[in-house]
Amino acid sequence: MLATAPAEVTWIDRSGECPEETGRAAVLQAAEGFGDALIAVEVDAVAEGLSATIRLQTPDGTEVRALQSPACSTLIEAAALITQTAAHTQVPPAPPASESDPEPIAPPAPSPPAHPPEPEEPKQAPASQPSPEAPQTTPDLRGSIRGFGFAAFGVTPRLGGGAGLAAGVAAVHWQAEVLGEYWAPTRTADTPGVRVWGWSAGLRGCGHLGPFGAVQPGLCASLAAGRLVGDAVGDVDNPRQHTDTWMSASLGPSLRVFGVPRFALVLDAEVVAVLYRPGFSLSDGNGSRPVFRSASVAPRVALGLEIRLGP
Repeated sequence: MLATAPAEVTWIDRSGECPEETGRAAVLQAAEGFGDALIAVEVDAVAEGLSATIRLQTPDGTEVRALQSPACSTLIEAAALITQTAAHTQVPPAPPASESDPEPIAPPAPSPPAHPPEPEEPKQAPASQPSPEAPQTTPDLRGSIRGFGFAAFGVTPRLGGGAGLAAGVAAVHWQAEVLGEYWAPTRTADTPGVRVWGWSAGLRGCGHLGPFGAVQPGLCASLAAGRLVGDAVGDVDNPRQHTDTWMSASLGPSLRVFGVPRFALVLDAEVVAVLYRPGFSLSDGNGSRPVFRSASVAPRVALGLEIRLGP
C-alpha cells in the first residue's frame, strides 16, 4: 500500500483571538489520510464573535464552507470536524492489478462451531457529534455596560449636558438597559438669574438591525424621571434653593461601531419630550417673576463606549 502525502494546511487569523499554531495543528490532524489536498482557513472578527471560511481544494474540485462562533475553541473544533468529514469521503482509487500476480485463492469456508456463540451485550451508541454545518454555540445573550456623555438644548438653561452610566442585557437584534444621568449646572443669561442642575434615572430599549460588518444601526426609546435643582444667582430677595420634579420620554436612531470584539462606540441622536416641565422664579424688588422653564421638546446627542460581557 502506497503512503499518501500529507495535506497542506494554512491558517490565517485576522481576529487576534484564534492563534495559528492551535488551529493549524487541529486541522492538520483531522486531515490525516486526505492525500493531495490544500486546506485554507481564514478567521475574522464579527459582532457576534468569530467567523471562518474554510476552502478545501482536492483533485476532485474545490469546496468552500463558512462558520461562525462566539469562541475560538468551538470554531477550531468545527473546522477540524469539517476537514475530517471531507477526508473520510475521499476514497483513494484501488491500485491496478499486476499481470504477474497470481490469482487470489479463496480461503476455505469455516466450519460451523460446535456450540453457538453467546449473544453479545448491545454496545452503547457513541454520543452524537455536532453537525459540521451547525457547530454547538452558546446563547447570544450578553450583559452590557455603557458609559456616555451627552448634550441637550432646552432641558436646562441654554445648552446643557452631562454624563451617564447604563447597564443591561443585549442580544443580536435587541437591547434593554437601566440608566442614570447627571445634568451639569448651566445658568440663565440674565442677572439676577438661576443656575440649574439635576439628575435622572430611567429605562431604555433598542431594536438593532444588521450587523453590517462592524456597523450596527438601530432605533432606541427611553423613559426617565428625576429632579432639577435651581440656585439663585445675583441680588435676589429670597436666595433659597428650589427643587422640582421632571419627567421625559425620548426616541431616536442609534449607531454602534465595533472596532474590536466586545467593544463598541455608540452614537445616539434623540428627540426628548419633556412630559413634566419644571419652572423656576425669582423674587426681587419688582415681585416674583419666572426666569426659566424647561422646553417641551429638546434635541439631544450622546456619545459613549459600550462593553459586552459574557461568553
